[in-house]
Amino acid sequence: MPGIKKILSIGHSYVVRLNRRLVNEMARSGQQEWEVTAVAPAFMHGDLRSMHLELDPQEVCRLEAVPVYNSQRIHFMTYDWRLREIMQQGWDLVHCWEEPYIFAGGQVAWWTPKNASLVYRTAQNKSKQYPFPFNWIENYAMNKSDGWLCSGQTVLEALKNRPGYSRPMQLIPLGVDLNCFYPCAEAK
Repeated sequence: MPGIKKILSIGHSYVVRLNRRLVNEMARSGQQEWEVTAVAPAFMHGDLRSMHLELDPQEVCRLEAVPVYNSQRIHFMTYDWRLREIMQQGWDLVHCWEEPYIFAGGQVAWWTPKNASLVYRTAQNKSKQYPFPFNWIENYAMNKSDGWLCSGQTVLEALKNRPGYSRPMQLIPLGVDLNCFYPCAEAK
């Protein structure tokens, strides 16, 4: 449809159904204005267990499963070439829920077309000096980006004066679904 903006959101955490709530709410609220697609790993090693992509019959956004490599060491994780093919499909905005200093974050910057805006979501609440190649990846990714998002004041304070982060940013707190997360009376 004319005037519809195409948004691509990429994140390894999207392997978990509930973690796609953000992109599903974006798709739901912007139905007349946005076409939203999420890219998630088909399978990845997690901190607590290995996970296959959790499907949701109520999915509002389009979901693309992509193989990933080295997911047991998240800083070295990369997406399969299928992500590059997806990224060439005329997106207006690429939202990357990967840290801009890790391999996957650099990969997204490298593969984002020039005519698409790129925005990172970061959770780094300490300003660190990364060793090579992570410092180079962060510099490249942030210089290619059009902005960044964070979800907490400590992240904003840690990064606002960091080289490469002097571009538009927005602090957007993470939401909590109270139907899924609530106090347990038994555990007090």
